[in-house]
Amino acid sequence: MGLNLGYCSGAFNNCPTRGMGSELAAIDIEIPKGPMGVGYIRPDQLQDGVSQNGFVAGIETGYDFKISGQSGKGWMLGYFLNGSLSTTLGKAAFPGSYRYPDENNDAAPSAVHFEEKLLIKNKGFWSTGLRFGPLVRRVFFYAKSGFMMTRTGISLERSTLTRLVVPSRVYWFKGAVLGVGADFQVSPVFLMGIDITANICGKKKATVAFTDLGGAVLVNLRPVYTQVLLTLKYKFPLRARLNKPSAVSSVYRPSW
Repeated sequence: MGLNLGYCSGAFNNCPTRGMGSELAAIDIEIPKGPMGVGYIRPDQLQDGVSQNGFVAGIETGYDFKISGQSGKGWMLGYFLNGSLSTTLGKAAFPGSYRYPDENNDAAPSAVHFEEKLLIKNKGFWSTGLRFGPLVRRVFFYAKSGFMMTRTGISLERSTLTRLVVPSRVYWFKGAVLGVGADFQVSPVFLMGIDITANICGKKKATVAFTDLGGAVLVNLRPVYTQVLLTLKYKFPLRARLNKPSAVSSVYRPSW
């Protein structure tokens, strides 16, 4: 069993959007230090690519066993189960504008441009699978693969210019986990390691509703996350029985 801590980056690629419902125009805008104006937003112009960055921390458990070789060398096979919390955050911007009369109220309205932003927050991961690789003295080098799930929330970043209401939504993404890493045995029962993992999620359609406008945005999300983790693990010793005539009934096997 162990702990992990590291950096996580993500990207939502190939996520074209389209608007649904009304044309999302002629919105009343609350303009600071000015009269009430008419605003326009264009969520269909939401940027296609969104990047995310943050940190992850979690726990992991598993079991590794040697399938061939002698003491201190050979081939290892194991399974793992990991869970972590994440602070990974990204923002997707789409443009808008508002117009209001000038002070004399007799000229053509002027336009001021702004951007609304969707917040895309990753809330955590869990994964399970197998890992396999060579044991070289006290270092286990491995490649791993398996199944993963991640939770991602989508909401509208609050703005002082608009009265848009977008309910927060949380989506579960399923996918595959691929990675490489190494565990270094620093004592008979403690391991330190580094783990590099790619989480490849399936595509999901997310609907972001603009309640005040009678419309919505349909977003096709296909996230990919990369994690670089430092790990600290405790290895439960195996109990090995000794044959007679030794008076010692059992000992702890301190290493691979």
